[in-house]
Amino acid sequence: MASLLYGAGLWLMECVRLRVKDIDFGYAQITVRDGKGNKVRVTMLPGALREKLEEHLGRVKALHQKDLIPLPFHSYNFVAFLARSSPTYHGMSRRSLVGFAFYF
Repeated sequence: MASLLYGAGLWLMECVRLRVKDIDFGYAQITVRDGKGNKVRVTMLPGALREKLEEHLGRVKALHQKDLIPLPFHSYNFVAFLARSSPTYHGMSRRSLVGFAFYF
């Protein structure tokens, strides 16, 4: 992150707010939104960081794809957890339990 700040001339909050769609590897540029003065500007993507950023985005994409795989429902026992953690669980009806699970 520090090398991106220095190499692209970004302010700290500009770097923190970067999104994947703001980085254009084809044109080697970074689009900075909501920067100083609420203006959109374009700055260069340093050549030394290009490979590192592509590797990082590849790892993040793989992690995201892994997170999208649904877990089996039986991977945790929600009712047992709720019974341990909530002292008022025993007085709940089945209908309120469904509502509780939906909101949390």
